Amino acid sequence: MSTKVEINLESEDLLADSEYNIIIENLTPNRKYELRQELMNYYCINAPMKLDPKVNWQAKIVMQSDAFGRISLKDNRAISGSYQGIAQMGLFFNSQPEKMRKVLLPQNFSDIQLNQKFQIKISVSMENKLVAENTFERYFQSPNITSKDINLGQAYGRVFYERGAVNQLAIIVLSGSDGRIEKAQNIAQLFASRGFVALAVCFFGLAGLPKNLAKIPIEIVAKSADYLKALPQVDENRIGIYGRSKGAELALVAATYVNEFKCVVVNSPTIVILEGIKGWRNSRSSSWTYGGKELPYVKFRLKEFLQAKITKKNMPLENKMAEIQIEKYTGALLCIGAKQDEIWDSGHAIAQISKKMKKRSKSAGIFEEQLYENSGHMLTIAYQPNNRYKKKFNWDKTLLDATNSWKRTINFFQENL
Repeated sequence: MSTKVEINLESEDLLADSEYNIIIENLTPNRKYELRQELMNYYCINAPMKLDPKVNWQAKIVMQSDAFGRISLKDNRAISGSYQGIAQMGLFFNSQPEKMRKVLLPQNFSDIQLNQKFQIKISVSMENKLVAENTFERYFQSPNITSKDINLGQAYGRVFYERGAVNQLAIIVLSGSDGRIEKAQNIAQLFASRGFVALAVCFFGLAGLPKNLAKIPIEIVAKSADYLKALPQVDENRIGIYGRSKGAELALVAATYVNEFKCVVVNSPTIVILEGIKGWRNSRSSSWTYGGKELPYVKFRLKEFLQAKITKKNMPLENKMAEIQIEKYTGALLCIGAKQDEIWDSGHAIAQISKKMKKRSKSAGIFEEQLYENSGHMLTIAYQPNNRYKKKFNWDKTLLDATNSWKRTINFFQENL
Protein backbone atom coordinates (compact mmCIF):
# COMPACT_ATOMS: atom_id res chain seq x y z
CA MET A 1 0.00 0.00 0.00
CA SER A 2 1.47 3.33 -1.06
CA THR A 3 1.94 6.10 1.51
CA LYS A 4 -0.23 9.18 1.09
CA VAL A 5 1.53 12.26 -0.23
CA GLU A 6 1.70 14.99 2.42
CA ILE A 7 1.88 18.75 1.88
CA ASN A 8 2.91 20.82 4.90
CA LEU A 9 3.56 24.50 5.50
CA GLU A 10 6.26 25.45 8.00
CA SER A 11 6.47 28.98 9.44
CA GLU A 12 7.32 30.63 12.76
CA ASP A 13 3.82 32.18 12.77
CA LEU A 14 0.76 32.57 10.54
CA LEU A 15 1.28 36.21 9.61
CA ALA A 16 1.44 37.38 6.01
CA ASP A 17 4.75 39.19 6.55
CA SER A 18 6.56 36.01 7.67
CA GLU A 19 8.31 33.62 5.33
CA TYR A 20 7.09 30.06 5.04
CA ASN A 21 8.32 26.83 3.54
CA ILE A 22 6.28 24.23 1.68
CA ILE A 23 7.43 20.64 2.19
CA ILE A 24 6.00 17.74 0.18
CA GLU A 25 6.79 14.19 1.23
CA ASN A 26 6.10 10.59 0.12
CA LEU A 27 6.54 11.39 -3.57
CA THR A 28 8.09 9.04 -6.09
CA PRO A 29 11.86 9.67 -5.85
CA ASN A 30 13.65 11.57 -8.61
CA ARG A 31 10.54 12.53 -10.57
CA LYS A 32 9.38 15.89 -11.87
CA TYR A 33 6.26 17.44 -10.32
CA GLU A 34 4.32 20.61 -10.98
CA LEU A 35 3.55 22.72 -7.91
CA ARG A 36 0.68 25.16 -8.30
CA GLN A 37 -0.11 27.80 -5.70
CA GLU A 38 -3.41 29.71 -5.55
CA LEU A 39 -4.02 32.67 -3.25
CA MET A 40 -7.71 33.02 -2.47
CA ASN A 41 -9.39 36.07 -0.87
CA TYR A 42 -5.98 37.73 -1.07
CA TYR A 43 -5.49 41.49 -0.76
CA CYS A 44 -2.22 42.72 -2.26
CA ILE A 45 -1.06 46.18 -1.23
CA ASN A 46 1.01 46.40 -4.44
CA ALA A 47 -1.91 45.66 -6.78
CA PRO A 48 -4.15 48.22 -8.52
CA MET A 49 -6.79 49.53 -6.13
CA LYS A 50 -9.71 48.42 -8.31
CA LEU A 51 -8.60 44.83 -8.80
CA ASP A 52 -11.49 42.51 -7.91
CA PRO A 53 -10.68 40.92 -4.52
CA LYS A 54 -12.43 37.74 -5.67
CA VAL A 55 -9.78 37.16 -8.33
CA ASN A 56 -7.36 34.42 -7.30
CA TRP A 57 -3.61 34.87 -7.58
CA GLN A 58 -1.51 32.00 -8.90
CA ALA A 59 2.02 30.81 -9.58
CA LYS A 60 3.41 27.44 -10.64
CA ILE A 61 6.78 25.78 -10.94
CA VAL A 62 8.28 22.43 -11.85
CA MET A 63 10.54 20.72 -9.30
CA GLN A 64 12.16 17.31 -9.05
CA SER A 65 11.77 15.20 -5.92
CA ASP A 66 14.97 14.05 -4.24
CA ALA A 67 16.12 10.48 -3.62
CA PHE A 68 13.83 10.32 -0.57
CA GLY A 69 10.72 11.45 -2.46
CA ARG A 70 10.76 14.92 -0.90
CA ILE A 71 10.41 18.47 -2.23
CA SER A 72 11.12 21.64 -0.23
CA LEU A 73 10.83 25.20 -1.53
CA LYS A 74 13.71 26.10 0.75
CA ASP A 75 16.06 23.38 -0.48
CA ASN A 76 15.04 22.37 -4.00
CA ARG A 77 15.47 24.20 -7.29
CA ALA A 78 12.57 25.31 -9.47
CA ILE A 79 13.39 23.96 -12.94
CA SER A 80 10.84 26.07 -14.80
CA GLY A 81 7.65 28.03 -14.32
CA SER A 82 7.01 31.33 -12.55
CA TYR A 83 10.66 31.44 -11.47
CA GLN A 84 13.80 29.33 -11.60
CA GLY A 85 16.33 28.48 -8.91
CA ILE A 86 16.09 28.07 -5.15
CA ALA A 87 13.90 30.69 -3.45
CA GLN A 88 11.87 29.87 -0.38
CA MET A 89 9.34 32.68 -1.00
CA GLY A 90 9.68 32.65 -4.78
CA LEU A 91 6.32 30.99 -5.36
CA PHE A 92 4.50 33.55 -3.24
CA PHE A 93 6.34 36.65 -4.46
CA ASN A 94 5.89 35.68 -8.12
CA SER A 95 2.15 35.14 -7.85
CA GLN A 96 0.00 37.09 -10.28
CA PRO A 97 -3.75 37.71 -10.63
CA GLU A 98 -5.45 35.13 -12.84
CA LYS A 99 -7.50 37.97 -14.37
CA MET A 100 -7.20 41.76 -14.28
CA ARG A 101 -10.90 42.22 -13.54
CA LYS A 102 -11.80 45.61 -12.09
CA VAL A 103 -14.65 46.49 -9.75
CA LEU A 104 -16.19 49.67 -8.41
CA LEU A 105 -14.84 50.52 -4.98
CA PRO A 106 -17.24 51.10 -2.07
CA GLN A 107 -17.56 54.76 -1.16
CA ASN A 108 -18.84 54.38 2.39
CA PHE A 109 -16.21 53.80 5.05
CA SER A 110 -18.31 51.20 6.84
CA ASP A 111 -18.55 49.08 3.66
CA ILE A 112 -14.78 48.58 3.32
CA GLN A 113 -13.78 45.05 4.26
CA LEU A 114 -11.05 44.26 6.74
CA ASN A 115 -9.26 41.70 4.51
CA GLN A 116 -8.10 39.92 7.64
CA LYS A 117 -6.86 36.66 6.13
CA PHE A 118 -6.39 34.67 2.94
CA GLN A 119 -5.90 31.06 1.89
CA ILE A 120 -2.95 29.41 0.18
CA LYS A 121 -3.85 26.32 -1.82
CA ILE A 122 -0.98 24.09 -2.91
CA SER A 123 -1.62 21.47 -5.61
CA VAL A 124 0.93 18.86 -6.71
CA SER A 125 0.63 17.11 -10.08
CA MET A 126 2.69 14.62 -12.06
CA GLU A 127 2.15 14.25 -15.79
CA ASN A 128 -1.01 16.39 -15.56
CA LYS A 129 -2.51 14.13 -12.88
CA LEU A 130 -3.32 15.62 -9.47
CA VAL A 131 -1.33 13.86 -6.76
CA ALA A 132 -2.22 15.89 -3.66
CA GLU A 133 -3.44 19.28 -2.51
CA ASN A 134 -3.76 21.16 0.76
CA THR A 135 -4.96 24.61 1.89
CA PHE A 136 -3.48 26.86 4.57
CA GLU A 137 -4.51 30.19 6.10
CA ARG A 138 -2.34 33.27 6.52
CA TYR A 139 -3.27 36.42 8.41
CA PHE A 140 -2.82 40.15 7.98
CA GLN A 141 -4.76 40.51 11.20
CA SER A 142 -4.16 37.87 13.87
CA PRO A 143 -7.32 36.28 15.33
CA ASN A 144 -6.56 37.92 18.69
CA ILE A 145 -6.72 41.42 17.17
CA THR A 146 -9.91 43.46 17.24
CA SER A 147 -10.75 46.72 15.47
CA LYS A 148 -12.96 49.75 15.84
CA ASP A 149 -14.07 52.40 13.35
CA ILE A 150 -13.85 56.04 14.47
CA ASN A 151 -14.82 59.41 13.05
CA LEU A 152 -12.11 62.02 13.53
CA GLY A 153 -14.23 64.83 12.12
CA GLN A 154 -12.23 65.56 8.98
CA ALA A 155 -10.88 62.01 8.68
CA TYR A 156 -11.85 58.43 9.39
CA GLY A 157 -9.83 55.95 11.35
CA ARG A 158 -9.77 52.23 11.98
CA VAL A 159 -7.86 51.24 15.11
CA PHE A 160 -6.43 47.75 15.64
CA TYR A 161 -5.28 46.30 18.97
CA GLU A 162 -4.93 43.05 20.83
CA ARG A 163 -7.83 42.09 23.08
CA GLY A 164 -6.91 42.84 26.68
CA ALA A 165 -3.98 45.08 25.72
CA VAL A 166 -2.88 47.76 28.20
CA ASN A 167 -0.20 50.46 27.84
CA GLN A 168 1.04 49.33 24.45
CA LEU A 169 3.17 51.21 21.92
CA ALA A 170 0.98 52.94 19.31
CA ILE A 171 1.46 53.93 15.67
CA ILE A 172 -0.57 56.20 13.38
CA VAL A 173 -0.48 54.87 9.80
CA LEU A 174 -0.79 57.16 6.76
CA SER A 175 -0.82 55.87 3.19
CA GLY A 176 -0.27 57.70 -0.08
CA SER A 177 -2.07 59.36 -2.98
CA ASP A 178 -4.26 56.29 -3.48
CA GLY A 179 -6.46 57.71 -0.72
CA ARG A 180 -9.11 55.68 1.07
CA ILE A 181 -8.03 53.33 3.87
CA GLU A 182 -7.30 49.91 2.37
CA LYS A 183 -3.52 50.26 2.11
CA ALA A 184 -3.07 52.05 5.45
CA GLN A 185 -5.28 49.41 7.04
CA ASN A 186 -3.24 46.57 5.56
CA ILE A 187 -0.11 47.99 7.20
CA ALA A 188 -1.86 48.78 10.49
CA GLN A 189 -3.21 45.24 10.80
CA LEU A 190 0.29 43.81 10.68
CA PHE A 191 1.61 46.42 13.11
CA ALA A 192 -1.13 45.38 15.53
CA SER A 193 -0.34 41.71 14.97
CA ARG A 194 3.28 42.54 15.89
CA GLY A 195 2.31 44.01 19.25
CA PHE A 196 1.39 47.64 18.59
CA VAL A 197 -1.87 49.54 18.76
CA ALA A 198 -2.21 50.80 15.17
CA LEU A 199 -4.54 53.50 13.86
CA ALA A 200 -5.03 53.59 10.08
CA VAL A 201 -6.18 57.06 9.03
CA CYS A 202 -8.13 57.94 5.88
CA PHE A 203 -8.15 61.66 5.03
CA PHE A 204 -9.64 61.76 1.52
CA GLY A 205 -11.33 59.64 -1.12
CA LEU A 206 -14.41 58.36 0.74
CA ALA A 207 -17.93 59.71 1.20
CA GLY A 208 -17.95 62.50 3.78
CA LEU A 209 -14.29 63.38 3.21
CA PRO A 210 -12.52 65.56 0.62
CA LYS A 211 -12.64 63.96 -2.79
CA ASN A 212 -9.08 64.97 -3.63
CA LEU A 213 -5.70 65.21 -1.93
CA ALA A 214 -5.72 68.97 -1.57
CA LYS A 215 -5.86 71.36 1.40
CA ILE A 216 -5.96 68.52 3.94
CA PRO A 217 -5.69 69.88 7.52
CA ILE A 218 -2.65 68.79 9.52
CA GLU A 219 -4.93 68.88 12.58
CA ILE A 220 -6.29 65.45 11.66
CA VAL A 221 -2.97 63.97 12.78
CA ALA A 222 -3.20 65.80 16.11
CA LYS A 223 -6.75 64.46 16.57
CA SER A 224 -5.51 60.97 15.78
CA ALA A 225 -2.80 61.28 18.44
CA ASP A 226 -5.32 62.61 20.98
CA TYR A 227 -7.59 59.66 20.28
CA LEU A 228 -4.80 57.18 20.89
CA LYS A 229 -3.66 58.93 24.08
CA ALA A 230 -7.14 58.48 25.56
CA LEU A 231 -7.22 54.71 24.93
CA PRO A 232 -6.44 52.46 27.93
CA GLN A 233 -4.64 50.15 25.49
CA VAL A 234 -2.05 52.85 24.74
CA ASP A 235 0.92 54.26 26.61
CA GLU A 236 0.28 57.96 25.95
CA ASN A 237 3.98 58.75 26.05
CA ARG A 238 4.92 56.22 23.38
CA ILE A 239 3.10 57.16 20.18
CA GLY A 240 4.72 57.03 16.75
CA ILE A 241 3.73 57.73 13.17
CA TYR A 242 4.37 55.85 9.93
CA GLY A 243 3.81 57.29 6.47
CA ARG A 244 4.61 56.21 2.96
CA SER A 245 4.70 58.32 -0.23
CA LYS A 246 2.30 61.27 0.28
CA GLY A 247 1.65 59.83 3.73
CA ALA A 248 5.38 60.20 4.42
CA GLU A 249 5.16 63.84 3.41
CA LEU A 250 2.23 64.32 5.79
CA ALA A 251 4.02 62.46 8.60
CA LEU A 252 7.10 64.69 8.30
CA VAL A 253 5.04 67.86 8.20
CA ALA A 254 2.93 66.71 11.15
CA ALA A 255 6.04 65.88 13.18
CA THR A 256 7.03 69.57 12.99
CA TYR A 257 3.61 70.78 14.17
CA VAL A 258 2.39 68.06 16.55
CA ASN A 259 4.52 67.45 19.63
CA GLU A 260 3.22 63.96 20.32
CA PHE A 261 5.52 61.61 18.44
CA LYS A 262 8.41 59.80 20.04
CA CYS A 263 9.25 57.97 16.83
CA VAL A 264 8.64 58.56 13.11
CA VAL A 265 9.25 56.22 10.16
CA VAL A 266 8.80 57.51 6.62
CA ASN A 267 8.93 55.42 3.47
CA SER A 268 9.65 57.09 0.09
CA PRO A 269 9.47 60.65 1.48
CA THR A 270 9.86 64.14 0.02
CA ILE A 271 11.68 67.04 1.68
CA VAL A 272 9.20 69.63 0.41
CA ILE A 273 5.47 70.16 0.60
CA LEU A 274 4.11 69.39 -2.85
CA GLU A 275 1.14 70.71 -4.72
CA GLY A 276 -2.09 68.84 -4.13
CA ILE A 277 -3.66 66.38 -6.55
CA LYS A 278 -7.09 66.72 -8.16
CA GLY A 279 -7.82 63.52 -10.00
CA TRP A 280 -4.98 63.22 -12.52
CA ARG A 281 -4.26 66.96 -12.42
CA ASN A 282 -2.50 69.29 -10.03
CA SER A 283 -4.89 71.08 -7.69
CA ARG A 284 -3.34 74.58 -7.85
CA SER A 285 -3.29 74.51 -4.06
CA SER A 286 -1.19 73.07 -1.28
CA SER A 287 -1.62 69.48 -0.21
CA TRP A 288 -1.88 70.59 3.44
CA THR A 289 -3.26 73.35 5.64
CA TYR A 290 -2.68 74.35 9.25
CA GLY A 291 -4.92 76.68 11.22
CA GLY A 292 -7.07 77.06 8.12
CA LYS A 293 -4.19 78.39 6.01
CA GLU A 294 -2.47 76.66 3.13
CA LEU A 295 1.12 75.64 3.80
CA PRO A 296 3.72 76.89 1.26
CA TYR A 297 4.18 74.35 -1.54
CA VAL A 298 6.13 73.51 -4.66
CA LYS A 299 4.11 73.75 -7.87
CA PHE A 300 4.15 70.77 -10.19
CA ARG A 301 5.25 71.50 -13.75
CA LEU A 302 5.23 68.55 -16.14
CA LYS A 303 8.01 69.94 -18.36
CA GLU A 304 10.41 70.38 -15.45
CA PHE A 305 9.46 67.01 -14.04
CA LEU A 306 10.24 65.24 -17.34
CA GLN A 307 13.52 67.15 -17.71
CA ALA A 308 14.54 66.08 -14.22
CA LYS A 309 13.79 62.46 -15.12
CA ILE A 310 15.87 62.64 -18.29
CA THR A 311 18.82 64.55 -16.84
CA LYS A 312 18.60 62.86 -13.42
CA LYS A 313 18.93 66.29 -11.84
CA ASN A 314 16.53 67.61 -9.25
CA MET A 315 14.15 70.40 -10.13
CA PRO A 316 15.24 73.76 -8.68
CA LEU A 317 13.43 74.67 -5.47
CA GLU A 318 11.42 77.76 -6.34
CA ASN A 319 9.91 78.23 -2.87
CA LYS A 320 12.31 77.82 0.03
CA MET A 321 9.39 78.15 2.43
CA ALA A 322 8.02 74.84 1.09
CA GLU A 323 10.88 72.86 2.65
CA ILE A 324 9.73 70.70 5.54
CA GLN A 325 11.48 71.95 8.69
CA ILE A 326 12.03 68.47 10.05
CA GLU A 327 15.00 69.66 12.11
CA LYS A 328 12.39 70.98 14.56
CA TYR A 329 11.40 67.41 15.38
CA THR A 330 13.32 66.04 18.37
CA GLY A 331 12.34 62.36 18.40
CA ALA A 332 13.67 59.26 16.60
CA LEU A 333 13.40 59.22 12.80
CA LEU A 334 13.99 56.51 10.20
CA CYS A 335 13.91 57.39 6.49
CA ILE A 336 13.57 54.59 3.93
CA GLY A 337 13.74 55.04 0.17
CA ALA A 338 14.95 53.66 -3.14
CA LYS A 339 17.84 54.94 -5.24
CA GLN A 340 15.74 54.50 -8.37
CA ASP A 341 12.42 55.86 -7.11
CA GLU A 342 10.28 56.27 -10.24
CA ILE A 343 7.80 58.75 -8.70
CA TRP A 344 10.13 61.31 -7.11
CA ASP A 345 13.72 61.40 -5.92
CA SER A 346 13.33 60.06 -2.40
CA GLY A 347 17.09 59.46 -2.28
CA HIS A 348 17.77 63.19 -2.68
CA ALA A 349 15.03 63.95 -0.15
CA ILE A 350 16.59 61.64 2.43
CA ALA A 351 20.01 63.23 1.86
CA GLN A 352 18.49 66.67 2.51
CA ILE A 353 16.67 65.38 5.59
CA SER A 354 19.98 63.98 6.84
CA LYS A 355 21.60 67.43 6.55
CA LYS A 356 18.76 68.96 8.52
CA MET A 357 18.88 66.31 11.23
CA LYS A 358 22.56 67.04 11.85
CA LYS A 359 21.52 70.52 13.00
CA ARG A 360 19.58 69.09 15.92
CA SER A 361 20.92 69.08 19.48
CA LYS A 362 22.81 66.05 20.78
CA SER A 363 19.87 65.25 23.06
CA ALA A 364 17.57 64.65 20.07
CA GLY A 365 16.47 61.14 19.14
CA ILE A 366 18.35 58.82 16.83
CA PHE A 367 18.27 59.36 13.05
CA GLU A 368 18.75 56.52 10.59
CA GLU A 369 18.47 56.31 6.81
CA GLN A 370 18.42 53.47 4.31
CA LEU A 371 18.38 53.54 0.51
CA TYR A 372 17.70 50.36 -1.45
CA GLU A 373 19.25 49.43 -4.80
CA ASN A 374 16.70 47.05 -6.33
CA SER A 375 13.32 48.58 -5.78
CA GLY A 376 11.38 51.74 -6.46
CA HIS A 377 8.67 53.81 -4.84
CA MET A 378 6.62 50.75 -3.81
CA LEU A 379 8.59 49.48 -0.83
CA THR A 380 5.80 48.00 1.24
CA ILE A 381 5.15 44.85 3.27
CA ALA A 382 7.60 41.95 3.28
CA TYR A 383 7.16 39.17 0.70
CA GLN A 384 4.04 40.57 -1.01
CA PRO A 385 3.99 40.09 -4.81
CA ASN A 386 5.22 43.15 -6.70
CA ASN A 387 5.17 42.88 -10.49
CA ARG A 388 5.91 46.56 -10.96
CA TYR A 389 9.69 46.25 -11.17
CA LYS A 390 10.28 42.88 -12.83
CA LYS A 391 11.59 44.41 -16.06
CA LYS A 392 13.98 46.72 -14.20
CA PHE A 393 15.35 44.65 -11.31
CA ASN A 394 16.00 41.02 -10.52
CA TRP A 395 12.85 39.97 -8.68
CA ASP A 396 14.74 38.15 -5.93
CA LYS A 397 16.67 41.33 -5.09
CA THR A 398 13.44 43.36 -5.03
CA LEU A 399 12.03 40.76 -2.65
CA LEU A 400 15.06 41.15 -0.36
CA ASP A 401 14.76 44.96 -0.37
CA ALA A 402 11.06 44.88 0.51
CA THR A 403 11.65 42.32 3.25
CA ASN A 404 14.58 44.20 4.76
CA SER A 405 12.80 47.57 4.69
CA TRP A 406 9.71 46.16 6.43
CA LYS A 407 11.69 44.33 9.11
CA ARG A 408 13.78 47.43 9.71
CA THR A 409 10.58 49.45 10.15
CA ILE A 410 9.20 47.04 12.74
CA ASN A 411 12.51 46.92 14.62
CA PHE A 412 12.93 50.69 14.63
CA PHE A 413 9.52 51.20 16.25
CA GLN A 414 10.17 48.43 18.77
CA GLU A 415 13.51 49.92 19.77
CA ASN A 416 12.64 53.61 19.78
CA LEU A 417 9.03 53.98 20.89
